[in-house]
Amino acid sequence: MTENNPLISIIIVTYNSAKVIVQCIDSIIKNSGDIKYEILVVDNGSTDDTNQLIDKTYGSIVRLFSGHGNIGFAGGNNLGMNKAKGKYFFLINPDTIMHIHCLQSLVKYATKNPLTGIIAPKLLNTDGSTQHSTFKFPNITQAFYGFFEKLTHINSTQNGRYSLLDYDKERDVEHILGAAMFVQKSFWEDVGGMDVNYKLYFEETDWCYKAHKNNWTLRYIPSAILTHIGAHSTKASPITNSITYAQSQAKFYKKHYGSFTYILLKAITILGVNYWLMRSSYSLIKGKITFTIYKKLIISYVQIIIA
Repeated sequence: MTENNPLISIIIVTYNSAKVIVQCIDSIIKNSGDIKYEILVVDNGSTDDTNQLIDKTYGSIVRLFSGHGNIGFAGGNNLGMNKAKGKYFFLINPDTIMHIHCLQSLVKYATKNPLTGIIAPKLLNTDGSTQHSTFKFPNITQAFYGFFEKLTHINSTQNGRYSLLDYDKERDVEHILGAAMFVQKSFWEDVGGMDVNYKLYFEETDWCYKAHKNNWTLRYIPSAILTHIGAHSTKASPITNSITYAQSQAKFYKKHYGSFTYILLKAITILGVNYWLMRSSYSLIKGKITFTIYKKLIISYVQIIIA
């Protein structure tokens, strides 16, 4: 139930989310039980009717913050946490659907474990299968496989994933997918918000790394469940996303891993870009891509190298 003195502040950052936001908020209202909560929506400059839809459908049930432009995933969540009234913050994507007893399970664990800074619920794909939602921190091996994906599967444990077999049991984890993060307010008061210098990608990874450095535990619990539709608001082209990812990856390595590891990352990046340049050139020769696309790829490869 929504309250003036909520236990949980549910924070949703939106961007052109009209197609999914009603389903998300309806699932919260339907499955919250007797938990006292508030819903805060931080809209990052949507050009569809997200804001109007929320106003018309929910009115005062939702605290809507808009008009600040696109301040990014980190900036949006930071704004929400600064405005929140709850003891706990539940940061969720607008394309998530909350299951029954989700909030109760999270609160129960958080109450008994006050030194667990962030809790990860179980995420399901729309077909009911388990979605990877917890990860190991990035390393040079993962960076290598990121370019040479044929050497391993994207969901391999070599690529920073925990085994899907581990998703049926509680466990400590290194970092958590930003689609759903249950946060102790005391953790936020201790370490602060997310780093807004990340344009996209690595914001939650950086935050979780900061949590570990400050002796906070991160925990995955399978009893709290959401369905995550996934990637609806990332409308940029694959090329743009690759450039942004490379920029954020470089920023993370430089910030946390020191000069030597950062130099190794750049060496792998140059090697990987040359590999993809050869593949693209072969595709051009074989007529599989146009010269216009080839030029765009060349520009993107240069931007990835200098990220």
